[in-house]
Amino acid sequence: MDGIEAQQCGWATRAVAAADLAGTVDRMAAEIARVPLEILMMKKLAINRSANRMGVRDMMEINFEMSLAGHFSNTRERWGAKIEAGGFKQVMAEWKAGTSYDRNRER
Repeated sequence: MDGIEAQQCGWATRAVAAADLAGTVDRMAAEIARVPLEILMMKKLAINRSANRMGVRDMMEINFEMSLAGHFSNTRERWGAKIEAGGFKQVMAEWKAGTSYDRNRER
């Protein structure tokens, strides 16, 4: 996913050209550095508390547990071999097209 797509999906607040990245980061860091530490701490606490009330912590724990279980499964081993042989992009393209996974073959 590039920066523009990340911004469109809501995963990023802005997208900048690679040549402008360092300057943009420096300007953003300078803006943040001007905010008093106590205000930054209160904002971070408010954001974290709001996210926790919306279930973010539970969601993270559930995803961690499922990810951990998946890493020790036979499916993970098969998909890992496919990715190693064909590359991640190829395997994902096949998966999106519906040509890479046949439940009957995988059993």
